[in-house]
Amino acid sequence: MLNVCYRIFLAAGLLVSAPVCAADFAGAIALQDRGLHDLAAKEWQAIIDADPDGPEVARARYNLAVCRFSLGAFDEAAGLFETVVDNSGDESLVEPALANLGLAYFNQSPGPTLNEPAMRAALESFDNLIRRFPKSKFVDQSRFYRGETLAALGQLGPAAEAFRGFLKSSPDGDLARRARLRLAATLVDAGEPQQALSAYDALLSSAGLDNASRGEALMGRGAARLALDQFLPAAQDFEAAAKLPGAPEADYALERQGFCLYRAEKFEEAAAAYKALVEKHAQSPLAADARLAAGKCCFLAERYGEAARWFSAAWKAAPWPDSAEAAHWHCQALLKEKRPDLALKQADAALATGPAADWKNKLLMDRADGLAGAEKTEATKVVAAYLAVADDAPQGALAPRALYLAATAAMSADQFAEAQRLADRLLKQFPNDPLAERAAEAAGAARLAAARKLITQGKNDEAAALLAGSDGAASPQKAMMVATALFGAGKHREALEALDGANADEPQALYLRGAALAALERPQDAASAFEKVIRNHPDSDVTQQAMYQRALLARAAGDDQLAVRLFERAAASKKSPVLAAEARYQLGDVAYTLGELDRAEAAFALAAEQAADADLKEQALHLLGWSRYRQEKFAPAAEAFTGQLALAPQGGLAADAKVMLGECRFGAKDYAAAIKAYREALGPGGSPRAELASLAALHAGQSAGQLGQWEESLSLLDEAQQRHGQSPQADEISYERAWALVKLGRSGEAMPVFQTLAEKNDAPLSARSKFMIGELQFAEKQYEPAVRTFFQVAYGYGAPQSPVEYQPWQAEALFEAARCLEQLERQQAADKLLGELVTRFPDHAKTREARAILAKRPQ
Repeated sequence: MLNVCYRIFLAAGLLVSAPVCAADFAGAIALQDRGLHDLAAKEWQAIIDADPDGPEVARARYNLAVCRFSLGAFDEAAGLFETVVDNSGDESLVEPALANLGLAYFNQSPGPTLNEPAMRAALESFDNLIRRFPKSKFVDQSRFYRGETLAALGQLGPAAEAFRGFLKSSPDGDLARRARLRLAATLVDAGEPQQALSAYDALLSSAGLDNASRGEALMGRGAARLALDQFLPAAQDFEAAAKLPGAPEADYALERQGFCLYRAEKFEEAAAAYKALVEKHAQSPLAADARLAAGKCCFLAERYGEAARWFSAAWKAAPWPDSAEAAHWHCQALLKEKRPDLALKQADAALATGPAADWKNKLLMDRADGLAGAEKTEATKVVAAYLAVADDAPQGALAPRALYLAATAAMSADQFAEAQRLADRLLKQFPNDPLAERAAEAAGAARLAAARKLITQGKNDEAAALLAGSDGAASPQKAMMVATALFGAGKHREALEALDGANADEPQALYLRGAALAALERPQDAASAFEKVIRNHPDSDVTQQAMYQRALLARAAGDDQLAVRLFERAAASKKSPVLAAEARYQLGDVAYTLGELDRAEAAFALAAEQAADADLKEQALHLLGWSRYRQEKFAPAAEAFTGQLALAPQGGLAADAKVMLGECRFGAKDYAAAIKAYREALGPGGSPRAELASLAALHAGQSAGQLGQWEESLSLLDEAQQRHGQSPQADEISYERAWALVKLGRSGEAMPVFQTLAEKNDAPLSARSKFMIGELQFAEKQYEPAVRTFFQVAYGYGAPQSPVEYQPWQAEALFEAARCLEQLERQQAADKLLGELVTRFPDHAKTREARAILAKRPQ
């Protein structure tokens, strides 16, 4: 669809014959003919309102529609034209109204956005005109726009026929040239590029073609040739289009030229086209992708140094997660250039941004390749780097190569058991991969090397068992020892196999089996093993541990009731006070997650009292503070956080606890103490979580405001905005900062902040900000704008069914709008608003004032 608004068929008003209103009509027509459509629209509306049933109202309504159309209000214009068509018996009005009705509907789909109902209404309007007025001077143009409408609706065959029909009846003129362009473009979209190519050839060979039309035709012919895989001719068309003086889509033409040359495997020429796009159209939205494409083409042309420069430029222009592709290719080019240290640096920088999964895996491989290629890199680090690739995407395309390279690196580090494990993993996961055969050789070599090393250490039995694939003489005790060692080494599957030789009903064997199964993510089997321990061996040394682990499995499965019962039993056990305290902590965590804050508080308090482990005690005190804080027990919450900081002033949760101390003071309305706590939390050395830091910065500024210290409040909020401008609290910080400016008498600076927040979205803060705009307008005695602003708050945001968080501001807005209307001496309207406030918001604080005001009015 064309991203333009089509001109209306009749630009001037229709003369009126009624002398009584001739002056009004003449004035409106004069305004309209001079392009003052907004003023003319007001005049036409006034004429209609003055005599809605008058003999000339249809003409006035038609001209009002013309003005609305010219102002871009296509929906309103369509309604007005439709009224003229339906209600006017004057064919001289109905005829142009039908034509313009179609255009009004058509223009409701600007750019790529399709308003299908409006498009279908447009099609119906054009068809009605052609049927009712077959000899109208608007018929040919309506046929043309009918073709445009069909194309927009995706009815490409009928659209092509419509354009052909138009050209048959109107073969000459600017619109005919336009129709030929649209016909050819429609044929391309309809999958008939050969027919389109013929149409474009004919058009480009015709005389009198202006540059704009020539450029469009060249672009279209290039697209048709591209669809026919005629890559080099297509590239020539796009190049010619880009060179036309004033070409509006020169950047897109260069992008298409580069793509066609790439498809033709003319990589150097393609890179030159992309380079021209970047240099000539640096601000184009296509420039970023063009940098990347230029680099890829240079890479394919084996010009790796130049490719690296392009990829580096693409990354530096936007060093964000979305630029991970550029970072990956930059690494590849640097590796080709034998510069692994720089590839490693680039990979680390890109990974730090948190790229998407696919690119993360590729960048992990780039990082491992960089480490492997760098001088003096420890082999263990190389193993870990390649293993990170395989662990990040175990079934990914890079996993086989990563496992193989990890195994070879482990061999070079004399980590023979690890090398064998990695090679075996490759063989098991990817038996048909081309690297499988080499992995089998590596596994065998690792097994031999490991056995050799064991022999040199005097561990002959282990070496023999390793080579024979067995554990030597079997016994339940030995099987249990081997299983325990394997489990401790993280070899859970092998531990399970070793347990086959142990006494299956021994509580330790059952527990170890459950632990191994849980590690292998077989929760049901693991649960069964733990339950056998609990049921068959209630007094064993591992029963408390089995209860705890079974409770963890129940919680992971969403069975909180079972988890609570088992944690309570584990907490009551005397076997291990350490584990009992951990179980008590887990009880608190379950209750906290379920929102049962009183139970959580009690459990965390006991866990903190019983815990011998400092880390567990710190965590319990921290969540005890949170449990109390969420119940608005601010003083006891502060006591818990203070105890946590006394226990672990440098602990992992200390920074968050300092913020929460401030939050407790803030909640208790002790604003001076809150500011002091926030300063300590956010000062040098403070590193709370980002979401807490931004909240603390906001509340620090609010606390100063509550104390009337507006200069201090503004200073704190300025600092908060600088540090946390991208946080979830950013808009709240901006709002509070603007409020501080208002309190300091700097409303002119505050107004644009409120306007930005009001227009940003439909969140409750938008309503508050819009309300503040009204307040500032009121203060400046701009009563009419203030009324309009307050009305937007009171009747927007889903009113009258607005969510509750909007309603206080809507009530305030009704009250303030009434005050403005009083200043405008429109008492009746003001009283009506106060009455509506009483009805809509009977419990709001302003409602009492409204009732008192209304009670004083004469009855």
